[in-house]
Amino acid sequence: MQLAYYFENDVGGSLVIGTLQGKKLVQYELKAGNRHVFINNNRLDNGLYFYNVFSGTSVVAKGKLVIIR
Repeated sequence: MQLAYYFENDVGGSLVIGTLQGKKLVQYELKAGNRHVFINNNRLDNGLYFYNVFSGTSVVAKGKLVIIR
């Protein structure tokens, strides 16, 4: 799965995907600029997950991710 993103600052950020219980499963570095990140969903079982996008230490976006194969 590929995700497009844009960070205008020079800091970049990170994408953290976790379980409903709050356990962090994977983290991806997000570099500054207009880019894409590849999420290896083979590492995730079918189900509902939560994600947070951080810029530095601040959460700038969050949501749900559903994996169905």
